[in-house]
Amino acid sequence: MLDLGTHYLYNFNTMIHRFVILLISSFISFPLQAALNLPELLYPLIEQELAQAKLELDKNTISSQEEIASLKNGLDTIWLTIQKEGVSKNSGVDKNLRGVYITMQGIIESAITRALQRHMLENAIVHIVTPRMPTPLMIKGGSALHEIDLNDPQSFAKYRNPILVNFLKAGGVINAFYSHDAQYTCSEQTAELENYALYCNEYSNLFDQPCIKIDHSKFPVEMTGAIYVVDGLPITIESRQVTQIDNVNQQFWAIKFGEYAQLRKNKIDSFLEIFLRSGT
Repeated sequence: MLDLGTHYLYNFNTMIHRFVILLISSFISFPLQAALNLPELLYPLIEQELAQAKLELDKNTISSQEEIASLKNGLDTIWLTIQKEGVSKNSGVDKNLRGVYITMQGIIESAITRALQRHMLENAIVHIVTPRMPTPLMIKGGSALHEIDLNDPQSFAKYRNPILVNFLKAGGVINAFYSHDAQYTCSEQTAELENYALYCNEYSNLFDQPCIKIDHSKFPVEMTGAIYVVDGLPITIESRQVTQIDNVNQQFWAIKFGEYAQLRKNKIDSFLEIFLRSGT
């Protein structure tokens, strides 16, 4: 079994360290007054990244024009709804929601990364909460939107790979929270485990946290997604990992900003705190 080395944070000191990170991210999310002007900073960058994403999609020769047009329209709808209401949410089967919500997630992550690179933000912390290790970080090298098959769920993980790597390079912090048994269930995915270990070893701001004492197969789908705390502004993504794909039953997906995201963040923080306090 592959040993992910020092990034398996089981000793007391690192347990305290990761709990402090969680508390810090929770603390900086509460003074929303300080974050009231942040949308003025972040929204224009999201607009730019959205425009760039649509240009990339226009170059895509792998997927059909109908699929490309549908994704572009879906991105516009999500973004307009977020600007108007602060939240975009939808229910449906995976194949109808994954592409548009994961692409929008990547656009938001790209905007945050750009702000970090330009020193427009002081900090950005992300909690990725999934049954297994973050899929984009189990991939070595990614793909641009013009290179992916929009019918392949794995393609969207490839799209987010360089985005998350650039986020780490820009100084953003990633906490990867996932099930305690995940490594063992991926025992045949040697290359993917090695890729993830390489990222953990390369970036000290990527914290590997296999602390959720729930078997990955029973991981609560409603807890899956990501929390971003960006200079006090919470942004949350409620989504499904590739291992949770369901094209039969309805699933809930959402992107939330500000006060709407704070409610979601509080719920996830409470969920994680149970395991962080247990000393696993």
